[in-house]
Amino acid sequence: MSKESNNLGRAYEYACIIQLEKSISNIRKVEIIENSSLLASKKAWNSISGSYHETFIISANVAVEALFEAEPLILEDDGDVLELMLQKDTEGETGDVRDCVILRKGIEWEIGLSIKHNHFAVKHSRLAKGLDFGEKWLNICWVATIFIKSLV
Repeated sequence: MSKESNNLGRAYEYACIIQLEKSISNIRKVEIIENSSLLASKKAWNSISGSYHETFIISANVAVEALFEAEPLILEDDGDVLELMLQKDTEGETGDVRDCVILRKGIEWEIGLSIKHNHFAVKHSRLAKGLDFGEKWLNICWVATIFIKSLV
């Protein structure tokens, strides 16, 4: 992957987590966990042009709306704090290719998003050829996935 492609991918992750926080905070308590992945994504966001900013925000908002329709536990407010976190890429080496993790510790619930910019492959290169990530993550042999094509 080229440096520019990697940078755009990180910037898009940042747009997604910021739009998630903005939309969720209108309904319930939410906190973005600050870590090195968030800082790297923010740095990438700050390095790209305004036209990318506009496009990424529009795309992220579409993704957020679809996610809210598919997963009501994100918006359910029972007084706990919903946490948003960008994961390190190295997590993919063990089969966890989620870029963004949404957590509710109060009910021991989480969901992960694999966020792609201009990426058409269903199978990501970080998934090992023989790794059944449905089995690894969920002890089942399948995983349903929602793909939202970026507007870029």
